Amino acid sequence: MKKMRIPLTAALCALLFLLGIPCVTQAGIYWVILIDSFCGGWAILFAAVLELVALIYIYGGNRVILDIEMMLGKKHWIFWLWWRACWYFVSPVLLGVILVWSLVTFEAPKKDGVAYPRWGVVLGFLMVVFCLIWIPIMAGVKIIQAKGNIFQRIASCCRPTENWGPALRKNRGERYQHMKDEDKSVENSDKKWTERYIQITDGPVKKEDKGVEIPDIIGFDNPSFQND
Repeated sequence: MKKMRIPLTAALCALLFLLGIPCVTQAGIYWVILIDSFCGGWAILFAAVLELVALIYIYGGNRVILDIEMMLGKKHWIFWLWWRACWYFVSPVLLGVILVWSLVTFEAPKKDGVAYPRWGVVLGFLMVVFCLIWIPIMAGVKIIQAKGNIFQRIASCCRPTENWGPALRKNRGERYQHMKDEDKSVENSDKKWTERYIQITDGPVKKEDKGVEIPDIIGFDNPSFQND
């Protein structure tokens, strides 16, 4: 994918440029209102609900807490009461109520008091579908690629994989020490960052310095910044 980075970026920029042209024509305000009414509302609401379900109910709220504590340090269980209440009850209920209410009270978007024609409303719904359809498509692809019967495949896709966790070993802590690297790319990345850090702070890398763990730069006396 790295070799295709420039062509893909150029193609995506060109595609988005072409899609944005109708929005700067004389009728551009009508397209902007149509996109904002559908993609800026329902698509985001649906995506937020699906993201909340995936993160809290499938991946697991307890796993999220453990991951956060791995980065920020251990917190008292009282600290997480508010967050648990928001994740498990407040946010799902509010998002559900807003979503249902917006569907029940739906009216065709208007410009200067004139409602959009039926084909415009249909086009707006199609844009919402286009924004969200990739979520079930990718879920289906992952289920097809999994092994076992349909229930085993769904169950395996709802659990973190064995190599799930921080890519660099120095960031894994005790929680992800069990991870095994599938190739040498991660190990080489660690060594490159180590050598680069030593070059910045202590000059050229020596043989005995290779593979040394990089110290925490926060609060570390770095000679490179003494004159800043």
